[in-house]
Amino acid sequence: MEHARDGGRAWRADLRTWLDCELGHTTFDPVPASDRILTRLGVQNRLHLLKRTDPERYASIVRMLVRRDLRVLSQQCDYVICYWDRASARGAGTQGEVTLARFLRKPVYVVAGMSSDRIPGWITGCATRVLPSFTALRKLLRTKYPSRKENRHGK
Repeated sequence: MEHARDGGRAWRADLRTWLDCELGHTTFDPVPASDRILTRLGVQNRLHLLKRTDPERYASIVRMLVRRDLRVLSQQCDYVICYWDRASARGAGTQGEVTLARFLRKPVYVVAGMSSDRIPGWITGCATRVLPSFTALRKLLRTKYPSRKENRHGK
């Protein structure tokens, strides 16, 4: 999220809608969740500025976000979807989250946003599957997780 042009909003929003409508899955999207916290703290558009101007406050806020993400991942998620591209390779959150998910024996589905031979071995080792596209991911998820939509809506 930190280095992605849009914070990873577009692919997550698209996939979140599909997971809800197609499979009936409840999702956790860290982007709007983080936006709400940063807005409440009054730093949404200047968090990166705090990294230089107030490193202690920046670290405190980031710790709060990390705690929240890891708590949700460990207690509420059945599986993790990761989009691995140049932006995620520059950060550290994705690596930490897929490592924790692997440790907790939760499936990790990595969508390759670059040639799969450029994805670090650690990420590949944490992945349950590395997929070449979101289309391939959707196909796998349809097979792996039958739709809960009918059950969720009482049909």
